[in-house]
Amino acid sequence: MKEVKTVDPKVVMADQTLGYILARRKMNPAELRCIKQEITDMAPVIFDITLDSLNDKPAALFHRLEDMRPAVSPEEDQVEKAHRSGFTLLQLKGADAATGISPAITAALAAARSFGLRTSLAVDPFLAEAVDGLAALRAAAEKYGIYSVIVTDPFARMAPLALNNAIVRLKAELPCLLEFHGNNANGLATGNALSALSGGCCCVSAAIGGVGGYPPFEEIIMGMKHLLGLTVDVPQGIANRCQRVMDLTGHSIEVTKPVIGSQIFAHESGIHVDGVTKNSRLYEPFSPEMVGLSRNIVIGRHSGLASIRYKLNQLNISLRPEDARHVLTKVQKLSVKQKAPVSDAQFRLLVQEAAL
Repeated sequence: MKEVKTVDPKVVMADQTLGYILARRKMNPAELRCIKQEITDMAPVIFDITLDSLNDKPAALFHRLEDMRPAVSPEEDQVEKAHRSGFTLLQLKGADAATGISPAITAALAAARSFGLRTSLAVDPFLAEAVDGLAALRAAAEKYGIYSVIVTDPFARMAPLALNNAIVRLKAELPCLLEFHGNNANGLATGNALSALSGGCCCVSAAIGGVGGYPPFEEIIMGMKHLLGLTVDVPQGIANRCQRVMDLTGHSIEVTKPVIGSQIFAHESGIHVDGVTKNSRLYEPFSPEMVGLSRNIVIGRHSGLASIRYKLNQLNISLRPEDARHVLTKVQKLSVKQKAPVSDAQFRLLVQEAAL
């Protein structure tokens, strides 16, 4: 019997959707709280934001701040400002291969610890992999009680295998949790996020629909379940939930967007339709119902008899078997002429003509 893995209860998403929108658009508190609630309802999550984007009124915008993590530069006054604003989580930036763990960073870490903030330190992966950098990072984590080290790759310089090896090594060397924050500049955001989770990260960055070039929230959820074999509860109606968030942010979803695109379960080719009606796993890695979508058999120039029979059954239309081929011929000619698939209304008319 195949072993079923279980997600570590500490695994969460570091949502970037809210922070991305806050930094670029003015939205009223009700809209912001609605976005936050929709995302919270889908998975365990913390919200990464910048302190400056809140205009000094975080509590007025969100009521509760326990799951929000402001990112600040390594300056003691910025750490103090986050504390005064009511935050209990903190992301400290500034550690890279050029500066290392600078005196400014250690001073900021000391301030964060004195305020009782749960601090995550963002570091460049090349600093973390260097022998000297790793030693300094380990010492800082031990001395200042760093909660997690965030391996950042904003320019997508790492590939999944190299990243996985780096995370495995860091997990063995550091006395704290690990996170990974990636970018989709080279189309590897989802792959890298899943690789980091497989290597032992407790958290990865994500954004609904992949806005801002972050790993798509919904793809990571499905990847954890179907590629990593983890026990994951896929949010009911995840496609509609993501659509609501995107509507509120003013972004649209491409119809072919993996997991949540409205037409990802559309099939036209006769071979595809014949296969999907016999065994949907031939062309669909998961069922439409799992994400709140439905299968759509498109009738057009590439359709075959299997498509015609499926559409007849779907529309509850009876037709003699010998007439189905006549309908197929009419469908193909019409779709070529209008340079578009045949609508259900047009299909009904073609069936009527063939039955005469």
